[in-house]
Amino acid sequence: MKDKTMSHADERWLDISVKAKVALLAPPMGRSSPIQTGYRPNHQLPSGDFCMGIFTSMEGGQIAPGESAPVEILFMVVEPLRGFFEAGYVWNIYEGSRKVGSGEILAVTEVRQSR
Repeated sequence: MKDKTMSHADERWLDISVKAKVALLAPPMGRSSPIQTGYRPNHQLPSGDFCMGIFTSMEGGQIAPGESAPVEILFMVVEPLRGFFEAGYVWNIYEGSRKVGSGEILAVTEVRQSR
């Protein structure tokens, strides 16, 4: 009998690049400092799963708390979660257990198998 503990070790991994609009919550609920290219928060999907995504570029070079801006993000996800990554998809952004913002996918620009 297979262990029902969630494990993605045997899954095929994908790199999904998107253009999105991200909005950061203002203090005291959100961050107290701006984010920049290279930011790697956790991203919560509707399934309750979290995935990693790195901000690869953003308009203006940074986003301050309480502001929103267009960004490019590279997500690393297991293949069964691919269906969430479509234009119009909205998700929450977390640092640990604290929600710090949200995002909306404007376009998926590339999907490839992870190396």
